[in-house]
Amino acid sequence: MGISGLHAQNPVIRNIFTADPAPMVYNDTVFLYAGQDTAAPGTNGYRMPDWHVFSSTDMVNWTDRGAPLAPTSFSWAAKDANAAHCTYRNGKFYWYVSVMHKRDNNSNGGVAIGVAVSDSPTGPFTDALGKALVTNEMTTDMKHSWDDLDPAVFIDDDGQAYLFWGNGSCKWAKLKENMIEIDGPITTMKPQHFTEAPWVYKRNGLYYLVYAANFPETIEYCTAKSITGPWEYRGVIQDRVTNSTTTHPGIIDYKGKSYFFYHNGTLPSGGSFRRSVCIEYLNYNADGTIQKIPETTEGVRQTEANITVDVRKRGHAISPTLFGVFFEDINLSADGGLYPEMIRNRSFEDADTLQNWKFSSAGNSTTAAISVANVHGKVPSIPVNPFNRKSLVLNVNGAFALENEGYWGINVKQNEAYTFKLAVRTAAGEPYKEPLQIKLTSSSGKLLASGVIQDFTTEWKYHSLHLTALASDANARIEITGDGKGKLFLDMVSLLPDTTWKGHGMRTDLAAAMNALNPKFLRFPGGCWVEGEDFEHMYKWKNTIGKADARVPLWNIWGYNATNGIGYHEYLQMAEDLGAEPLFCINAGVSHRESVTADQLGPWIQDALDAIEYANGPVNSVWGSIRAKNGHPAPFHMKYLEIGNENFGKQYFENYELIAKAILAKYPGMKLIANDWSGGHPSEPRPEIIDEHYYDNPDWFVLNATKYDTYDRKGPKVFVGEYAVTSNTGKGNLRGGIAEAAWMTGMERNSDVVAMAAYAPLYCNVNHKKWPVNLINFDNHRWYGLPGYYVQQMFAANQGTVNLPVVIEGGPAVELPEASGRIGLGTWNNTAEFKDLKVIAPDGKLLYQADFSGNLDDWTKSGTGEWSVQNGVLRQSALNPGVTAYVGDTSWKDYTISLKARKIAGENGFQIYFHNKARSGRIRWDIGGYNNSTNEMQIGLNAGSMKGSVEPGRWYDVKLEITANTVKGYLDGKLVQEVSSNNLNTKAVCASASSDDRSGDIIVKLVNTAASAVKTTIKLDNATGLTGKCKAIILTSASPLDENTLEEPVKVAPKTEDSTITGTVISRTLPACSLTVLRLSTHKQKM
Repeated sequence: MGISGLHAQNPVIRNIFTADPAPMVYNDTVFLYAGQDTAAPGTNGYRMPDWHVFSSTDMVNWTDRGAPLAPTSFSWAAKDANAAHCTYRNGKFYWYVSVMHKRDNNSNGGVAIGVAVSDSPTGPFTDALGKALVTNEMTTDMKHSWDDLDPAVFIDDDGQAYLFWGNGSCKWAKLKENMIEIDGPITTMKPQHFTEAPWVYKRNGLYYLVYAANFPETIEYCTAKSITGPWEYRGVIQDRVTNSTTTHPGIIDYKGKSYFFYHNGTLPSGGSFRRSVCIEYLNYNADGTIQKIPETTEGVRQTEANITVDVRKRGHAISPTLFGVFFEDINLSADGGLYPEMIRNRSFEDADTLQNWKFSSAGNSTTAAISVANVHGKVPSIPVNPFNRKSLVLNVNGAFALENEGYWGINVKQNEAYTFKLAVRTAAGEPYKEPLQIKLTSSSGKLLASGVIQDFTTEWKYHSLHLTALASDANARIEITGDGKGKLFLDMVSLLPDTTWKGHGMRTDLAAAMNALNPKFLRFPGGCWVEGEDFEHMYKWKNTIGKADARVPLWNIWGYNATNGIGYHEYLQMAEDLGAEPLFCINAGVSHRESVTADQLGPWIQDALDAIEYANGPVNSVWGSIRAKNGHPAPFHMKYLEIGNENFGKQYFENYELIAKAILAKYPGMKLIANDWSGGHPSEPRPEIIDEHYYDNPDWFVLNATKYDTYDRKGPKVFVGEYAVTSNTGKGNLRGGIAEAAWMTGMERNSDVVAMAAYAPLYCNVNHKKWPVNLINFDNHRWYGLPGYYVQQMFAANQGTVNLPVVIEGGPAVELPEASGRIGLGTWNNTAEFKDLKVIAPDGKLLYQADFSGNLDDWTKSGTGEWSVQNGVLRQSALNPGVTAYVGDTSWKDYTISLKARKIAGENGFQIYFHNKARSGRIRWDIGGYNNSTNEMQIGLNAGSMKGSVEPGRWYDVKLEITANTVKGYLDGKLVQEVSSNNLNTKAVCASASSDDRSGDIIVKLVNTAASAVKTTIKLDNATGLTGKCKAIILTSASPLDENTLEEPVKVAPKTEDSTITGTVISRTLPACSLTVLRLSTHKQKM
């Protein structure tokens, strides 16, 4: 039969294929236990390697808690994670599973039933018996070896537990109080049409036995007044499901409603061996019989959200610079990208070998080598200029050829023009007199364009050609050929398109993609580019202006040589062309490895003052005249300057003060931005804006969508200079983009605090990816934006001028991550010692104690550390980052950690981890972190930082009191830090609203982070003058995991709908994982 329904809630689990659902309610949460199907598409036969646990608090949004149990968890099991069922009793969770038994002394094989036990519904689970609870030999009524499938446990009102199971016949037996032994005989029965998968429960004094019947299977049921029968057949609950020959029932009551779980094969590439769990409402008739349950895609309906916007109560003005862009040359974003140079290693500066060039000669009679001048440009080689020390020397004796394929191919288009340039000189006494042929050829060798250069002297001379392509080819190459005798020096080989964005040298499509974001500012040039690994490799703007060959190439922080083709002047010009404010980030006397003290800061201060003069000075000033010489007599009117990037600590604070005071003394109107990194920012002089950076997973951004709701309004404004979902988002999927949208509603609602914000990084050449997720991805002729690109575009293009208060009531909830896990100790680039470790539960029970008198076999270590124990002390002796050791149980929830700790040597203090489930994670208290300047505490997805340091050699009494929502940290008996997760956002629907005084429109942004559609009612309180015209811009897709690619660049892209509304109340269903922007026009006069 077909599936009905409009909104696809079913199947509820879409990230993997799941079967045989077994739901359980515990502590107001539904836990769903299911086997995972991994059979390949189109194949026959089950492949079920493990069981997963999912949880939900609203029956709609499900969190995958992983696979805490597998057949390999049982030493006696061979394979097959068949149906299973988990139940709770006496503080323990018992998970009954059916698996294939090994052939051994206990069984000849066949399906058997085992039981695992845990203190937590999500594990870890361990084999409770060390052997099977039921083997195939214990039941003899059926002859096939898989008749002991599908266990289900029922605990009656008197406390007696029963185990039901079977295939072909239904079997049951009592369980002993310990839940891991059969108590008495096994009884066999055959309910009408019974095939397998029994599910037993009790309602209003009546017992229900629900099961899979017939084949292909349907769901049918019996009832009885006693658990032992007799059972009366009552009929069919559900007909055969779609695209699966099997199904499996599970039934619970939750929050006043009854629910029916089953599986079908309706996901793409699904089928009988690739099944998926679904949920429907279950309804009873007055006599207790069950109403027939249709199979739907709608499934369980989402809770409706009510959203109220008060149109009359105008709030703060929205920052006119709220959303901008940040460009840093990472992922080869500039050369071969936004800067459309087509020749890779054009000036031979990238290496001492002929990198990215191919050289050949007839009979190997001609040689090619990189010639390097010394610092002063003296012999053995004369450079083309003092800034460009390397050139290619050719000792020619016959025919030769040089070839360059550019940045993974040279892209040329038919009838479009390109300018080729080459600097050439020959040698006195060994002159080369023949012409050089310049050829642009296709990937198949077809000639696309050509020209000749000749007449070489012993002085460097530039030669130019204008080449027009005869055909298009994205994989063309440039060839330089000759045939003669003598010595040639080549340098600055360049091929650039004649057509660039607004005529200012940027690749047209990539610059247009940035422009489409409607940015209000452009931050440049970094990022870590600003600092450099050391001062030799930090960004120096004066090296990036003027003629291309006079710019000093930079081996940058991201591991490649950059031409600086996009220099300081180009950044300023780009900002002007974008209609954006330029925001220049300068070095603060701090690199990744070095820093200068205040008495050495003079050159840095002068560079900053000169940079401002270049941007803003009159043409009769020193640097203003150079700007005019470079083609821009008018000032660029730069207003924003950021001092440092991700800098912190005492030296940065001192340097910031000197730089800021010098700038403000000469340019009092400059808006200075300070770094807020590791829990603090400079305070003197008080920065107007502080820069915060956030990279994390989707959950973090959703849960922190209300972060700025409670921000201090008396402090500096905030510049969120870098943010992005960078983990648990694939290569950049819809889920990540929608999480960013939720976060952006918080920034927009609080734009009286958040003055500016920019996604990072902006660009990535797909052939040179150095950062996991990037907004605009390109090759040499194509590009695509992440789903998050369109989020940025939709927010910037639909930004109002005045904030309107918005209230959200109801709607689905965001499920907070379970707070439980092990404890751990760690260091970062330092050595430390620990002793007297205890972990105590709230009831006083000792969970763990270590006197460090023996080995560390029970500890799990991570990172490159050197752990040892001696005289009751645990010591970590390696000066490496990220060294940790964990111990304990992942089911631990609330506890107190106490120990003594001391720093021995190195940069930082020590780290105490808690609620750790994996071998990594930032749930910790970092004491004396960030070069011994900061105490940072992170609980769940919320963090707090404060100034703090530790003295080397001193023992500290450390105590952490940990609950699900709060962590308190004590040093030497004094409470020094407390972090709570109570202020996290718990609503799956986020929103912001504004009035646009320019157009008169009311703009409402609605973000649904839930995995299913949400019905909403939007009330526009006190709204007048509505025209009834409503434009809706919607970003969503079939799956939260959908991504754009070069081949499908707009798979996830916004769509626009025009509609008419009446009145001031709008009913609208928000698609699953979506951003919706509503623009409601009014009769108000436009400004």
